[in-house]
Amino acid sequence: MSTINTKRGDTEVTLKVNMDLTESTVRVLVRPRRSTGFTVLPSTVTVAAKGTLTAVTSDLPVGLYDLEVEVTQGGKVSTFPDTGYVILSVNADLG
Repeated sequence: MSTINTKRGDTEVTLKVNMDLTESTVRVLVRPRRSTGFTVLPSTVTVAAKGTLTAVTSDLPVGLYDLEVEVTQGGKVSTFPDTGYVILSVNADLG
């Protein structure tokens, strides 16, 4: 599992999947670690050919989250990572 670190209030994080995202629909799902409910973060594909996207994290409180990216392309759904989750760590800031 990989970990992405950000600070509370930071606007967004950059994510990369191993897939061309051209003509894809993307959802970034997060949930507090060991919880059952999830939230879909607003996201934007930034470089489709390289599988790069950004997800808005500014409203997330400090804590650890499980994160996955769900890509729909041509009716097929692919989830990244395919095992486990990316850990998103939202850390306290000084201000």
